[in-house]
Amino acid sequence: MKSVGVVVAPHIDQAMETARHLLAWLASHSIAPLIVPDAAAALQREDLSASIESMTNVDCAIVLGGDGSVLATARELAPCGVPLLAVDLGEVGFLSEVQPESLFLSLDKLTRDDFEIDERLMVGVAVIREGQEVSRSLALNDAVISRGTISRMLHLHCEINRRFVSDYPADGLIVSTPTGSTAYSLSAGGPILQPNLRALLITPICAHTLFTRPVVVSSEDSIRVSLRWSRGRAEEVRLTVDGQVNIQLYPGDEVILSAAEKPARLIRLCRHDFYERLRQKLSWGGER
Repeated sequence: MKSVGVVVAPHIDQAMETARHLLAWLASHSIAPLIVPDAAAALQREDLSASIESMTNVDCAIVLGGDGSVLATARELAPCGVPLLAVDLGEVGFLSEVQPESLFLSLDKLTRDDFEIDERLMVGVAVIREGQEVSRSLALNDAVISRGTISRMLHLHCEINRRFVSDYPADGLIVSTPTGSTAYSLSAGGPILQPNLRALLITPICAHTLFTRPVVVSSEDSIRVSLRWSRGRAEEVRLTVDGQVNIQLYPGDEVILSAAEKPARLIRLCRHDFYERLRQKLSWGGER
């Protein structure tokens, strides 16, 4: 391992302190680091400053933060195949691999190539307006079409592979990956999917019907959702990607969602029991 990208959540004090020790460890092992600009400035190491987008040639990226930091980093680096090591410094840590107190033992394993890669499906999200693509994003968790501050229904038309599936009178619609099935979709009544499944999940939000249910489709399928009309103002309809990227939608817009060409690559230093993690992180299923 010759180079490492370091992504730090600057609002987390422990992340900044961990980054300081991490830079010292990397220097002692002759590993060249790049660090995101906010953290580089705070640590007075502007000579190492680099945006996440410019870390495309590093051997791996170490993410010091919560799941949100992992999501943001994956969107930038997954297309380049850069693997991520997530250090749990957030609230839930569902995507994290190591605790901060065991980081340097974990890095020793990393330098010995004693790890596995956990590939996670990502979804590509494109917005089509009047026949032209106006936006394209990637999501590791989900893409959500939802109303804004006006408490009125949306009418969403959904097709799979150009075949009609359903019209949804609802507050919105979530299309999630298996990784994202334990996020917003779970709160909206969607099922939990094992994270390595090749599938996408469509979950309506507060559908105004007695019979609408979530639908699991193949990752080979293309999902097309169009905004037919809204009883609220057009500017109140939003597409949100991974809870971080916001795009305004208008009547007639189409959102096309399909599996991304390349997955997110998460570094795993030991084998994990997914169902044990559900019990630990989400208090699912009670105690054994």
